[in-house]
This record gives sequence, C-alpha cells and structure tokens, in this order.
Amino acid sequence: MAALLCRRQQKTCGSPKFRFGIFCSGYLAPVGDLDSEPIRLPSLHCFGGGGEGHDRQIASRASTELACMFEEDRRTIVEHDMGHIIPTRPPYIDRVKEFLCNFM
Repeated sequence: MAALLCRRQQKTCGSPKFRFGIFCSGYLAPVGDLDSEPIRLPSLHCFGGGGEGHDRQIASRASTELACMFEEDRRTIVEHDMGHIIPTRPPYIDRVKEFLCNFM
C-alpha cells in the first residue's frame, strides 16, 4: 500500500510529500494501479534473503519485486540473513544508517 501512495505522489505531485520510502519485508499490494513506470522516490528495502536465515512470512522474491518498482539508482536493498526482522547489527544496520543520513 505504501508503494501505491508513493506512485500517487509521483503522478499528482500533491500531498503528502514523501522524501523517501522504507519497506521492511515489503511486497506488492494485490490492488491498485502500479503501472510499469518506475517510482522515482529514494527507497530502502530491507528483507530476509534465501538460505538459512530466510523470512518465513514474506518470500524474498516478493520483496525484490516491490524493490524493482523503484528506480534502480534511487533504491537501496538490504538483504540479510536474520529472517523476518529489521536487523540491528553490522553490516546491515550500517547500510540503513547510510541511507537515512542522505536525508538529515
């Protein structure tokens, strides 16, 4: 749903004015109008990858599909090995901090 709001902002340039989006174990909503035009909003996508520490609730493929809706040079993907959590240890948290520092 958050991606739909980002897309709507891009199309209308109206309120709200998001500066960036953060998607943790995000996936595409099964509703709405997400056409093929990339979303031009800086985005951070954080999710558990395949293998030992994969996310058992949301498939990494689903989170990757959502990330691909955003412009490649404006998206940051943090794929970690800790399952369905937001990582708090290096090197993952360092990438999150680096992304957020762009907006401070």
